[in-house]
Amino acid sequence: MPNRYEREIEEILRNLDHTEPRQGISDRIRAFNRPRQPKPRGIKTPLSRVDIFILLGILLILIGAGIAFTAGDQSLLSGLVAVAGFVLLVLGLAQSWFPRLFGSRSAPVWRGNVVDMRPPRRNPFAMIATRFRIIRLRLRYQKRRDRED
Repeated sequence: MPNRYEREIEEILRNLDHTEPRQGISDRIRAFNRPRQPKPRGIKTPLSRVDIFILLGILLILIGAGIAFTAGDQSLLSGLVAVAGFVLLVLGLAQSWFPRLFGSRSAPVWRGNVVDMRPPRRNPFAMIATRFRIIRLRLRYQKRRDRED
């Protein structure tokens, strides 16, 4: 009986060896000639648009202050650079505060499903009651698991 199983296993292994085509040099050369994936255009930075505006604004303000310090007197160039930096700084701050001040226009979504956001409860005992319900549910599921085992 064991010899029969060994012969079947050997036959299966022999058939597997014959069905797979061997990789020749032409297959390896074709791998080099495959078309490349197109590179994404544009500059990818880890910073958001708000961060870039704020950093550029601070940088321009510092450059304007440096020009005014080295020139000795208030020149028109240092004033214009500092004002441009201030405008960029305010623009970045406004962009970061806009969604918080006016709220988001779309409903909150998690994993493709719209999340129903309920207002917080005003009852001081509501949180304690919620914790108590969670503990009861945990105990109920734990008892079910114990019964199944």
